[in-house]
Amino acid sequence: MDLKNFILKTSYEKNIMLYSRQWLKNRQKIGEDLEIILKYANYGDLRNYYLQTNLSWSNKVTIAKEIINGINYLHNNEIIHRDLHTKNILLDNGIIKITDFGLAKQINNHNSISYLGMPGFVDPECMITRDKKSDIFSYRVILWEIANEKIPQGGVKLENNNLSIPNEYKQISSMCLDSRNQRPDGNYIYNFLNTYEACGY
Repeated sequence: MDLKNFILKTSYEKNIMLYSRQWLKNRQKIGEDLEIILKYANYGDLRNYYLQTNLSWSNKVTIAKEIINGINYLHNNEIIHRDLHTKNILLDNGIIKITDFGLAKQINNHNSISYLGMPGFVDPECMITRDKKSDIFSYRVILWEIANEKIPQGGVKLENNNLSIPNEYKQISSMCLDSRNQRPDGNYIYNFLNTYEACGY
């Protein structure tokens, strides 16, 4: 599926938010005066949300599960986001929405090696290749940020030393940090979190 058809198909996907519509003010000057209309997300981005909200572990697990559900949707359509972080994840009526697909690429596009993206969230191995496992690395940084309610700083080792973090959360988080060949795929993570959530954490 090409990116255009993917965008058309994705309009109603639960955990994905794309541009609603584009208008040209002056059709004589295509490329100038372009307006992009976005759907309003009433809770803003995830970073501001967790900084202003006292999230329970149940809330955090639900958020983590919805994010990986959105990532799975992209990966199942052979799309890698390449710029996942908490400022690119919005909350609309309490539902997680992954947005900002400016760096997204189809996996069959051979020019997928780059170092673009927010520092700290980019897979260090992306200079070798950038694939689904690169998004999983970024997801791991998001898990750390949600757990610790801190903005990750470049060069700081992301350890889960906070004693309040449940062991199961630490376990899946650590798996996502492994070398790319050992990182789980999104379906494994979703099922793990689904079981974890069902246990009432």
